[in-house]
Amino acid sequence: AVEGVEAIRQEAEMYAAVVGPGGLVPLQYVLDRVTPLVLSSALSESLSAALSELKSSRVKKVQLKSFSAGEEPPRLLSARAYDLGELAMAFDVEIDWRSNLAAEIELTPTGVLGARVPIGVRNVVFSGTVR
Repeated sequence: AVEGVEAIRQEAEMYAAVVGPGGLVPLQYVLDRVTPLVLSSALSESLSAALSELKSSRVKKVQLKSFSAGEEPPRLLSARAYDLGELAMAFDVEIDWRSNLAAEIELTPTGVLGARVPIGVRNVVFSGTVR
């Protein structure tokens, strides 16, 4: 029991600040406005880069054909700030995102002339901590 209390005390000392949903209203407002534009573009670029780096003996090429993050922004649930020294800090945000994301991917297998496999990804859900 003593170890548990000490662990809780040490964790509390790590936090520089804790913010609940009420304190996240301005940040949520901004996120609501930029999701369709900025977030969609950033996710599209990241997914496209990850697919282009995919290496497999059975796959010749994987290409992102179209992408949209949709209109539904992530919901910010809480946030914690941590001091990492005099000139640095970390910021953890708990989010829940039930997106209406849509991605169309085309896979070209190795050795099958002209074959292409269409792949659709829809409605990705993410719930967790982002740093």
